[in-house]
Amino acid sequence: MSGWVNSTSMSRFPTFAKELRLIDQGAYFVRTPGFDRCDAWKPTIKCDIR
Repeated sequence: MSGWVNSTSMSRFPTFAKELRLIDQGAYFVRTPGFDRCDAWKPTIKCDIR
């Protein structure tokens, strides 16, 4: 990876962190459409991607 790619990949993070930060112990959810049927409770994760 070039130095430019590495340094610019996080260039928008300060604004994101300030405006959309999480509060300690605050609940949050991540939605990953198409991966709703993944079973991540086992050592091997198998997904039925739709």
